[in-house]
Amino acid sequence: MGEENDHNSTYSFTDALDRNISLRKKNGSLSEVIISLFRDSYFIQPDAMRFAILGDLHGHITLALNQIHKWEQFSNLKFDAILQVGDIGAFNEHTVLDKVTLEMSEKDPDELGFKNYLNQSKEGDFFFGENGVLKNTPFYFINGNHDDLKLLESKNNDLNKICYYSQIEYIPSGKKITLEKKDLKSTIGSLGYTYANRDLKLISNDINILLSHVPPKSHLNEYGDQNITELKTILPDAFHFFGHSHDQAVSQSVPYKNQYGLNEVNIKKGELKQSSIGFLEISQTNSQFLYLPSKLIPKKS
Repeated sequence: MGEENDHNSTYSFTDALDRNISLRKKNGSLSEVIISLFRDSYFIQPDAMRFAILGDLHGHITLALNQIHKWEQFSNLKFDAILQVGDIGAFNEHTVLDKVTLEMSEKDPDELGFKNYLNQSKEGDFFFGENGVLKNTPFYFINGNHDDLKLLESKNNDLNKICYYSQIEYIPSGKKITLEKKDLKSTIGSLGYTYANRDLKLISNDINILLSHVPPKSHLNEYGDQNITELKTILPDAFHFFGHSHDQAVSQSVPYKNQYGLNEVNIKKGELKQSSIGFLEISQTNSQFLYLPSKLIPKKS
């Protein structure tokens, strides 16, 4: 992400959907998003609710939080919450690691980075400690197939106690979280990798954000989950975010249905993987989702 801090400037990037995006700053704050393909202009709403949406983390929590912090500094906008689509890498010292995680952690120790938030650490304190840069930003996540479900469900009755930092909360499948900001309200429904049929009914109404780990079944992915496809049909206006299949998840996005897949949050060739983090803004008049850029190019205004 760019380090420029010009008060009035324009930046551009190309997202995973091959759209040319321009970001305009006015008086130091992000003010306008222009999607060149359609010449659609979206003006940032000062009083909107803002969410950071994270793809699979596989332990790379610090990397993701650093990117969120950089975006807040660039845009001069604060997130009201962070939402994550499973495979956060929730393990403790008693977890018997699955084969893939074990092999990956031998190459990349950050695959086990959840421990820095499960317990107190310098990294955790920097973001969520008493003077943390994200201390007022709740972080909600659902379960994935590379998370220790026993660890998550064993603390099910005291959600804040999974992690040392109370901002980080697990949302079990079938549960809802409602957040309010002035006259705005958003309700998030959870459908993790592991869920029961009753969970589908519990989140089948009164939500405007759906988090699932796996993608829906469609012509874009015949191996997706048909239950999620049917759930989305009765929640046509809800934003739906999913992960699981990493870069393939992004190609399964259907923007006109407000359905977006996210890549794995990690570094590739020295840059953040494209489309692994998103920015959702919800207001009374309009709502917009944008994949955060891994690299910004300054343009002449």
